Amino acid sequence: MFQKYRNQRIIEDDGSGGGVYGNTLQKDKTISLWFGMKKVFWILDMAPFLTYSIHRSNQNFVRYKYLGDTNPDFIPGNYDYNEIVLSAPVDLLITGKWALSGALNLTRRDYTDRPARNAQNVYKSEKQNNTMTSLNFGIRKKMNEIAYMRLNYSIVVARSNNEFEKYLPYNYTGNTLSLIYEIKY
Repeated sequence: MFQKYRNQRIIEDDGSGGGVYGNTLQKDKTISLWFGMKKVFWILDMAPFLTYSIHRSNQNFVRYKYLGDTNPDFIPGNYDYNEIVLSAPVDLLITGKWALSGALNLTRRDYTDRPARNAQNVYKSEKQNNTMTSLNFGIRKKMNEIAYMRLNYSIVVARSNNEFEKYLPYNYTGNTLSLIYEIKY
């Protein structure tokens, strides 16, 4: 996937460690390899997949540690990452209409150039990585040939070596209860 932005200019190094918006427009590209299958095996309806993605952007980042910081950090390649996603959803078919469902999802994102930060907003020597794991459990009812209803519970555990979380949490646990209407065709 390629994205060319019409109005978003990139931040360029101003020579002092900071940055200014230049004339070059932002361009992002993501290349993904996807391996998966959909298989009904006796009473198990499975659809596991594995995806590996490489994301690159010409956009850079300037980090100001506080309002009025006169010596900000210029981080080229701040948005570049490699990511692997593993998903293993399975439905246990109880009857022709009812099924118990479960899934394990794992996403690991390794930034190629973005340094992780400690709790005091100081860069560490290691690159940032984020891992998100979710477990889902539920019940599914087939409404007709293409429509399903699901009642689902999910627990998500997110972990990162980035400890600075003033504006965006990287390390958290979340719970979700959802009612889903799904159409497959």
